[in-house]
Amino acid sequence: MSQRQPTKDEQDFVRVVKAAAALGVGTMTAFIFSLKQIHPSIELSLGFGAILAGLVATAATWKFCGVLFQAEFIDASDGLAAQAASRKKTVLRSILLFLGISGLLTVAAFAYAMKDVSWENQRAVIEGTILAALVLGIVGFLIYKAVRFFEEQSEAELEQLREDRLGEDAED
Repeated sequence: MSQRQPTKDEQDFVRVVKAAAALGVGTMTAFIFSLKQIHPSIELSLGFGAILAGLVATAATWKFCGVLFQAEFIDASDGLAAQAASRKKTVLRSILLFLGISGLLTVAAFAYAMKDVSWENQRAVIEGTILAALVLGIVGFLIYKAVRFFEEQSEAELEQLREDRLGEDAED
């Protein structure tokens, strides 16, 4: 299984995506870790633990994105489709592992931040959080569907261009 060399534009895009994702996840992790109180007023305490958690999350996200993008440059046209499929399965496992660990750590940080909140207020916060997660999930699904739609349209347009070129070449 060979790796095709990404173009300069692809390399730049990968760097931007990796940096944005790593910075976003690292910042969110440090913020959640620094939450000490959320009711009646929010209290943050940025310390060594929050910075360390943010740096670990940043590094893990950078590495995770690298694994994802590495799979995009696998050249399955060299007759090694089985190895390419195996690599794709490894990437899927990496995605599931990353999401599982991220989810568990997020829930743990959230539970820790709510430790001093009364049950009535905890219930309201948990209900609001679940509602927000559902809305974000629906929005994410809609964005995914929109991206898939535009990708399919682009593929159809490329196929039409290829057919037009073949038609023009046949006429010559």
